[in-house]
Amino acid sequence: MRDIIAGVRTVVFMTLLWGVITPVWCIPLLILGRLIPKNKRSFYIVRPYAYIAVQLARFICGIKYEVIGLENIPKGRGVVISCNHQSTWETFFLQILFTPQTQVIKKSLLNIPLFGWTFRLQDPIAIDRDAKSKALKQIISQGTAKIESGVSVTIFPEGTRSPAGVVGDFSPGAAMLAKKANCTLLPVSLNPGEFWRNDSWLKYSGTVTVVIHPEITVENTKAANQLLEDTVRSGVKILGQKAA
Repeated sequence: MRDIIAGVRTVVFMTLLWGVITPVWCIPLLILGRLIPKNKRSFYIVRPYAYIAVQLARFICGIKYEVIGLENIPKGRGVVISCNHQSTWETFFLQILFTPQTQVIKKSLLNIPLFGWTFRLQDPIAIDRDAKSKALKQIISQGTAKIESGVSVTIFPEGTRSPAGVVGDFSPGAAMLAKKANCTLLPVSLNPGEFWRNDSWLKYSGTVTVVIHPEITVENTKAANQLLEDTVRSGVKILGQKAA
């Protein structure tokens, strides 16, 4: 019965988001979006869409959320936001939580009709994951420019999604960018994979917990990356124990 209810809710959610909201929101922006200054696009283009997606998931699928550590979000300056990655949910929610920001994403996402074309207007850091050396250089060069302009950069250091309760090894890109841009790392732990799983199309009700940890100052890149990974991993472990 639980799967049947989740299935009905998921179908309604996906139909509304991709069949109704996406074309209604994206088509006008594809025409008018370039009139919005680049440093305002994350707020006026992506953030409202992300907010609608998260609220639809909340009211239709029952995926609620709570945020711990809001006081740790720095004001008026760009940082490198480093988060574990479990589902699509956090790619939406982080756009709401941190503004202005841009994300490091797979280049292929920009080819998704309407959504990807509109997301391109935000000028995300779109990388080819197969060309690792080139991608790292791109993250550092473009990310430094973003941070110097006051825009935060979100990176998922695992490089891919992991199951709920699991955290993969962190690549050093986030720490290297923070070092180059002379800014801090902001670790984030969350558990949306408990309800919006990566290995299933079904979306289950529950409360996602998002933990914003204190900033990490980068002096030594290797040490900072290890502290970042340990911090996020510890947070995810605690969230898993809480869910159990």
